[in-house]
This record gives sequence, structure tokens and C-alpha cells, in this order.
Amino acid sequence: MPKYVVSPLIAEGQYEYILRINLNSSARGNCEGDGDKQIFSGGIFYIVFVCNKTEYSLQAVEKKRNELLEHYEKLGFRGSKAIKSTKFKQI
Repeated sequence: MPKYVVSPLIAEGQYEYILRINLNSSARGNCEGDGDKQIFSGGIFYIVFVCNKTEYSLQAVEKKRNELLEHYEKLGFRGSKAIKSTKFKQI
């Protein structure tokens, strides 16, 4: 099934919400165990969280996204390679 972007960094599938946060490549070794899946592609490191619709509402996923963005920005993992429109202060 296709996934549609419903909010910055959040895509909606039929049964789940996909939260994908992009980080600097330096975060690759420091974020072991974070997220459901970790992807390294093109010099950008992604952490993917899958949230079932039966357990999470869109508002809960947005709240989780905001908390994670704030956390990773404080650690310095979202810098110049991060997409500027998804900085926590701008959401």
C-alpha cells in the first residue's frame, strides 16, 4: 500500500504511521538500539519508528516526533545535513 505524508517526517500507511528522522552520519555509531529500523544511505542516517494505528493516534506520533527531534538536536545529531524545514523549532 502507498504511504502518504500527513505531517512533516510522518507518513501514514493503512495500518501504521511511519516516523522517519534524518540525522548526521556521525550519529550512526551513537544511536544503536534507537528506533525500529536504522538506514544509512547517501551520507544521511535515518532512524525509523513504526507506530500501529491501534496503539497511536496522529497527535501521539506528532508528540513523539517533537520529543525525538528536540532530543537529537540537543545531542547535536541534526545539523547542516538535516532537512532545514524539519528542525524542531520550525515545526
